[in-house]
Amino acid sequence: MTNIQVKPFIRFLRKLANPEAIALLGVFVFFVQAIIFAHTQLPNFDEGSYLVKGYLYAQGVYQPFQLYGFWMNKMYLSFFPWGWFQSLTSPGLLAARMFAIFINLLSLLGVWIVTRRMGNRWLAACAIWVLALNSSLISIYSLANSQVLVACILTWVLVLTIGENRPTWHIGFGMVLAGLMILTRENMVLVLPFLVIYIFWQNGWKKGLFSFATLTIVVVIGHLIFWPEIMSLWSYWLRVDLFQTSNIPNMPLNVPSTGLNLVGKLHSLSVSVRVHYIVLIGSILLLCLWPKKEGWRTSSHFPAAVFLGLTYFVLLTSHTWAALTSVCIYCTTNYFAFFFIVGILFCVILIQNLNDKPGILSSTVVITTILISVTGVWFSLFEQIGATLLLLPIPRMRNNQFISGWATLWEILNNKFHIVYSVARTYVPVAFGLLSGIFLLVIFRWLYGKISNQPVLKGITFTSFSVLACLILALILSPVTTRPYGEPICRNDVIAPYGEFGAQLATIAPPGSKIFLDGSTTSVLLLYTPDVIILPPQINGSYSKRNSNDSDALLRTGRWNEEISNTWRDQADVFIIEKNSLETWRSYFQADQFDEITFSLASSNCPPEIETAYFVYKRK
Repeated sequence: MTNIQVKPFIRFLRKLANPEAIALLGVFVFFVQAIIFAHTQLPNFDEGSYLVKGYLYAQGVYQPFQLYGFWMNKMYLSFFPWGWFQSLTSPGLLAARMFAIFINLLSLLGVWIVTRRMGNRWLAACAIWVLALNSSLISIYSLANSQVLVACILTWVLVLTIGENRPTWHIGFGMVLAGLMILTRENMVLVLPFLVIYIFWQNGWKKGLFSFATLTIVVVIGHLIFWPEIMSLWSYWLRVDLFQTSNIPNMPLNVPSTGLNLVGKLHSLSVSVRVHYIVLIGSILLLCLWPKKEGWRTSSHFPAAVFLGLTYFVLLTSHTWAALTSVCIYCTTNYFAFFFIVGILFCVILIQNLNDKPGILSSTVVITTILISVTGVWFSLFEQIGATLLLLPIPRMRNNQFISGWATLWEILNNKFHIVYSVARTYVPVAFGLLSGIFLLVIFRWLYGKISNQPVLKGITFTSFSVLACLILALILSPVTTRPYGEPICRNDVIAPYGEFGAQLATIAPPGSKIFLDGSTTSVLLLYTPDVIILPPQINGSYSKRNSNDSDALLRTGRWNEEISNTWRDQADVFIIEKNSLETWRSYFQADQFDEITFSLASSNCPPEIETAYFVYKRK
């Protein structure tokens, strides 16, 4: 009887022990997390902008680049997909975020196909799990933003174009998608030259010319639809008004410049290293093991690796520069999500073609990179672990001898070195990180001595072993290291409360009401108030505010200033004010002139520091 029960179970386990089953389990883990994040993550500024603009564009209320409309700070396909889907279902967070999850599932299918083609079934399963265990990345992709759109499009561009003997129609469709990717986010334009050169290299001049012609047609037609106003986006990036779009004022943003110091920038990079460790650090480590000319397993791997490596590191550099030279220095983590798939595929190819005998320079870079990256991971978490580390008990010493009792690390640092608490909290994790990196290399060396004589590891150098061990350990620790620490995530559902408040707001602001917005997430509430009148520049908040006296020129291009704000304030019927902005309005909202309604997500078990509350005032 026991054998009858056990044997089917063993057969079941054997069926599960195949890459397809493991990959499907990874997809399920990803899907469950995406659903949770979709329901528990508070909306952010960008999400509200995409959803409101997209819906109003899809409804024909406004058009991209129209005069006296919205400020077009991104390409128009960043907005339309969200609007089209909401038009098919219903406007609101629920529909948009379910659409984002569907896009994610398409991306995972593409990741499986392309990594299996350029690697094997097991590497494809590993690629799925790299995504499934990265909670921060899933939280980014679970919002209705441009990252999830671009990541999906780019994945399928690679599916259709990477590899040898790609059918002509695959390449053509891939280039159509590449063109649409640029019409979604112009920051991905740097992919195009490398992609075209790769197709020429891998497939010959006929398919290369076909791909270039197809891409050119899509991009040109996409620009002609909104010509010439669309060129203002390129003028902004080039910092030169090459296309005579001088009617659009290009003045400094009136946004507070906070956290622009060197420590803040380094911390931003350390957070990105922690979240993107396997792909970002993995790409650097594996690049150090670049094989010799005769070391490539297949002829298709070399051109693909060159294309993917150049693309990844150019995008990495350009997006790092874009973030660290702006007021949004902590945008690097989100920016790197655009091209995560490029790094995955680059690692998949290189891990099959490791150099068995790396030189001393490569080995030095590998060891140094591991030490710096591990230190960076600890530094990225100083806000979460710094205070705890300072409470660690340390044996007391006097005259170089141990005495009875214990002291905390903070007491020692403060009494002996007079270090300020905030400085200690910041830099003690750095010291622990460096020590843990050294300890990790010692463990790797010990393990290498123990198992390097095994047949499966025969001939592998310590450098190569350290790279592989580091990546495996990073994958195992991903559930801890990639957690979205400090992000606006609640314990209960937030979508339903937004819908409930939106329904209440719709009764307060019936169609035709003029609504004034003040707050980074107030625009989301407009999805639940049909046919109201808004001031379009307010959708972009302080990012579209300018210091200019030419109010009409600003309004024509979706910007605003104090004069425009005050004029609209005196005309508005309903005001939606975020909690953080309320103090500046106290004197304006007199009880004899306004009725007040308050909405808070405190009941949704959100952390106190990210509690979202809205105050609605209706003119009597």
